[in-house]
Amino acid sequence: MFYRPNDEYFCDGAFWDNNQTWYTEDPDFTNCFQKTVLLWIPCAYLIVFSPFRVYKLSKCHKTPLNFSRLNGIKSALAGWIAFLAVLEIGRSVYFLGTGVIVPIVDFVSPLILSLTMVTCIVLLQYERRKGVYTSGFLLIFWLLLSVAGVMLFQSKVRTAIRMGIDDLMAFTTFSLCFPAVLLGFILSALVDGRQIEDYNHDKHRSPEMMSSILSRLTFWWFTRMVIKGFKHSLVLDDLWYLNQKDSCAAVVPHLEKHWKKELERRKSKQRKVHISELPLKAEVIEMEASEGDKGEVIIESYNHTKTPGRLFRAMVSAYLPSVLFTALLKLIYDVMQFISPLLLNTPRSLAIHAVWMNYRRNFWTIS
Repeated sequence: MFYRPNDEYFCDGAFWDNNQTWYTEDPDFTNCFQKTVLLWIPCAYLIVFSPFRVYKLSKCHKTPLNFSRLNGIKSALAGWIAFLAVLEIGRSVYFLGTGVIVPIVDFVSPLILSLTMVTCIVLLQYERRKGVYTSGFLLIFWLLLSVAGVMLFQSKVRTAIRMGIDDLMAFTTFSLCFPAVLLGFILSALVDGRQIEDYNHDKHRSPEMMSSILSRLTFWWFTRMVIKGFKHSLVLDDLWYLNQKDSCAAVVPHLEKHWKKELERRKSKQRKVHISELPLKAEVIEMEASEGDKGEVIIESYNHTKTPGRLFRAMVSAYLPSVLFTALLKLIYDVMQFISPLLLNTPRSLAIHAVWMNYRRNFWTIS
């Protein structure tokens, strides 16, 4: 059993117990672990990475989306979960007023959850203002929260069946919160159909931008083109236009901006030279010294062998974040490929350990 300092004040028991989690026929996490780690992981994900998401969206200039029914339902679900978390805080305050010892985690965790849901609502509306049809960022958040909710739900149900319900209000609020979390996860994977009426008016527009994040991950949006190509040979009129972000109108200005910066940098490097580093054979056409400079002058030298800008440096400056993110995904994939045999071997090791423990228990019983 693993105790942290002042566990009895922060939680209602040990943070981790091997006898309850591993060395038992009915494994389960401790209440302290469920109220902290399982709940705080999705909340930490949203709160920590939301500023980066907002910063990325601030550079996008798309047409804002109308407030739709689906967007309203998503906001209402997040507000409902925040309201239930506030009720949990009120319940803890009531018990504390009656003289019952209430762990600190019963105040901290609902407060974190309510603030996370408020952040989710704000981010959801900000994405709508930035023309985001589907959000993979919020989908990951709802997925993490759903996984945590499933683990908490099965633990509470098994405890209620085995020992009964000791806190009816807490069990009721969680029973109302868990379906909202699952519904929020399902709705976060959908795209509002009312927003695509004007978009689908032109048959040559690519459906990728209006597809959900799951459709993009599985390339399901491309199925229509595959079926059309199976029925008859594709012609130029059957193809879709490039997306706006993939067109030359968007790619060329982005690279040209960094290329101009590279040319200005090279030009500035050639024109501004410290007087002590000036070659003796340089052809000086004009020399100007501004007041206040100490031993430094600006030399304008028109040399016939000027060094051009470096295109590679401009491309690195323009596309380095995208390349690093792709490399990170590739690294995660390679790591998962490496440790997959170890993960597959773990259940077999646990099964062998369970059989050995059962055999040893029966042996000592018989003897």
